[in-house]
Amino acid sequence: MRFFDWLFGLFGYYRGNKLIQVALSGPSGSAPRGVVPSAWEVTSLFDAAILDVEFNDFILSVINSRSLVVMCRPDHSGWVSRMIDAHPEVDIVYVGLQKNLETDLGDRLSAADIITPSYPVGSDEEVVLFFPKNQVFPKNQGTGLEEWSLIEADFTMGPYWAKNEVAANGAAVWRNPAGGMSPQSTSYTILDTRRVRDYSDLPVEVTGLYLELIKNKDDITQEGAWISPSGESHHCGYWKHDDYAELVLGKRSDELRHSGWIHVQKDIYAPPLNSNFGEMRVTHAQAKKLRKLGLKVYDEDIQYQ
Repeated sequence: MRFFDWLFGLFGYYRGNKLIQVALSGPSGSAPRGVVPSAWEVTSLFDAAILDVEFNDFILSVINSRSLVVMCRPDHSGWVSRMIDAHPEVDIVYVGLQKNLETDLGDRLSAADIITPSYPVGSDEEVVLFFPKNQVFPKNQGTGLEEWSLIEADFTMGPYWAKNEVAANGAAVWRNPAGGMSPQSTSYTILDTRRVRDYSDLPVEVTGLYLELIKNKDDITQEGAWISPSGESHHCGYWKHDDYAELVLGKRSDELRHSGWIHVQKDIYAPPLNSNFGEMRVTHAQAKKLRKLGLKVYDEDIQYQ
């Protein structure tokens, strides 16, 4: 309780307003209660409204510019930095272990004021940081790294990587590899978070799209396919050629065609391209595969022996 006593002594501005203690144990559980006091233990000591809430959409309805958000010993799934990025209009206090500062805060650490109370805040020598309102925290500024999370929701086709960004209005958003954005909310489950140079450094093998492509690659009933110069076929869904090329074969579609691959869409095929983007004849192995799949190939479109 001395922690909150000290807190209100330091931030008397907030008397009569809201102290928002965000998820003492974090969304998935972290430090046990008792390591630092729970707001519920001290509700009667102050005339402020003390709320103990999880990091979710409810936060949006209770935070205002006169709120003080307190995060005590959170877990390390990435929600702390998202909370700071999403609410530049409020003052924020972070309480945690020295060893977890970089993981929880990243580049935001340089913008924090370190506060040293005259007595220990918790039983594990916790560090107290204060983030004043109206600061802008560019994502991973100066590191050359981007923060991506593997997320999933009931309405998505399995997990996918999304870039963690802050929109112009200060809201935390997910940006998918195609450039589309969606608000961050508890509708999504975060499976993994990584800081990388760009999307190409992420493992695609864990995404729902990759698993779907691999599942269907030998299914000749699929409406699309890639056929290699040696006649090996890779089947994919309608208009999934670009995804298959990049995620499974590691090349762009145009690179594959310039490397002698055939693009098949239902009963039509697009032959390989030469360096001048002219169409080339198919190999005998490719012609055999195409005919096996029911496509018509003229002899004059096949390479000479």
